[in-house]
Amino acid sequence: MEDKLHRKYVDVIERHCADGKIIPLTIIWGDNDDQRYDIDSVVFSRPAAAIEVGGAGILYQVMIGGHVKRLFYDEFASRYFVEAHSKPSAPDCRLGLYNCF
Repeated sequence: MEDKLHRKYVDVIERHCADGKIIPLTIIWGDNDDQRYDIDSVVFSRPAAAIEVGGAGILYQVMIGGHVKRLFYDEFASRYFVEAHSKPSAPDCRLGLYNCF
């Protein structure tokens, strides 16, 4: 089976600054709050299309554990998503987030 990307909606803990800026701090993967992945830094944010999975929004290029990842905020749906692999490349995708998206 081919390893395709799909849109995976995730919970995000974010900080709202006085100047109106929103900074994502933590991604919560799955339904359990214990699967948290802290965002080390936001490299940049800008409007962008999620070409691989469709849709558009605000792209946050983030660093998580030394890896660059793409986190999108869908302004129309008011929720975050990542480009996730349909077929996990790790035995347990929850334990290897870096192989999931």
